[in-house]
Amino acid sequence: MKVGIIGTGLQANRRLPSIEQHISCKVDAITGLVSEEAKNISKIYGARYIMNWERLVTDDKLNIIVICTPPYVHFDIAKTALEAGKHVLCEKPLTMNSADAQKLVTIANKNNVLLKCGFNHRHHPAIQKAYQLVSNGAIGKPITGRSLYGICGRQGCEQEWRSNPNYAAGGQFMEQGIHVIDLFRWFVGEFDSVSADIATHVFPIEPLEDTATALLHRRDGVTVTIHSSITQWRNRFRFELYGTQGYVEITGLGGSYDLQQLRFGKRNPDVPFSEEIIDYRGSDKSWVSEWNHFMDAILHHAPMIGTGTDGVAASHIVESAYLSAKESRRVLLEELKL
Repeated sequence: MKVGIIGTGLQANRRLPSIEQHISCKVDAITGLVSEEAKNISKIYGARYIMNWERLVTDDKLNIIVICTPPYVHFDIAKTALEAGKHVLCEKPLTMNSADAQKLVTIANKNNVLLKCGFNHRHHPAIQKAYQLVSNGAIGKPITGRSLYGICGRQGCEQEWRSNPNYAAGGQFMEQGIHVIDLFRWFVGEFDSVSADIATHVFPIEPLEDTATALLHRRDGVTVTIHSSITQWRNRFRFELYGTQGYVEITGLGGSYDLQQLRFGKRNPDVPFSEEIIDYRGSDKSWVSEWNHFMDAILHHAPMIGTGTDGVAASHIVESAYLSAKESRRVLLEELKL
């Protein structure tokens, strides 16, 4: 399978080695906004440099398109690629709004190709193990969840494209918090409403937020709390889910987020507290795992997670959270139509 990459920034450089390691893949073409960077990366990977994305996505030699650009061009690139019969992996968020993301899902289905949203967090080993435990009923029925996911904002981050509402689909909640939203949907199922508050405390990026807190509600009483911020002065990741019979807690993602660790405990009021602790050492393997999973779906028709539909749903929740913060009220997800 021949792969074309659009973009030469951080995400592209994370994706490229993962693609190259797969026995059935070859990075065949690369393009980017900065032509010299794209040319240099093309040489490193023995790929063709193509002048612009329009030529790349319609190239007959390519089977898969990977979109690693800012969100404002996701829709046009993905739409053209899907209509050309290419499978697409697009970084989150899929588009600038969930309505356009839903259009991409429709186009992919019509052309019988796969659209995957870049939700690599599903492929961290601790999260995969926790999902297996929860799915097998190890913690009983989920009751409540909590998550903290934040970074220390870089000096001068207000100059980056992520701080420009013309290029980004939202602030910190859309940029990073969306990963946790996706995880809770995967673990718990669909939510019905959201209550949220957002603020811009430190960095001059208004109207985008540097801090967001949200409660996601289900009609059966399950509620999860999410806090995501670039005013988290030490990078942190924490994901907890408590059920009627036990709990799973994940901390760290490796690298600057510290060692990835899974804690699993059972409810037992008659004995001293005890839990199973698993440390996951080594480099971040989620990128390789996600790509291998995508290839299994393409080559062997294996069920796919982190689909275009998942991308739509996660963006829809973020948009509903923004409405909740704006109007200072709890918002039903059905209020915002796709």
